[in-house]
Formats: sequence, structure tokens, C-alpha cells
Amino acid sequence: MSALAEYRKRANLTQGELALAAGLTQGAITHIESGRTSSPEIITLRKIAAALIEHGVDCSVDDIFPPDQEQAA
Repeated sequence: MSALAEYRKRANLTQGELALAAGLTQGAITHIESGRTSSPEIITLRKIAAALIEHGVDCSVDDIFPPDQEQAA
């Protein structure tokens, strides 16, 4: 399970509810969670993080979308 899916479930949100809160489509959330969208734009990541925070989840963009370990090395 992706980190995004885990945080979304902590917020007790469906993909559709998160999408609505973030101003995105449910398809966008589905693609990000499944890995079909591997590099979402930073504005999209910030919208998702803000929506989760508004729903009581303590998180950051890096928590939801951990940096690639190979790039960090």
C-alpha cells in the first residue's frame, strides 16, 4: 500500500473525498496511489498534503511522498 493510501485512510477519506478536498480528480488520486503517476507536480503534492492536514492528519509532503532513496544517496 502506498504512503498516500495509508495517510488517506488515517483521515478516513475515500479517494473521491480526498480528490474533492484537494481540488483534483479521483482518477488522479488513483493513479498516484497505484504508482501509475510516478512524479506528480509539486503543486499537486501540496494540495494533497493540505487536504489531509485539514482532515486532521499530521503529515508533510515528504511523509506522503518519501524522497527516492537512490536520489538521496
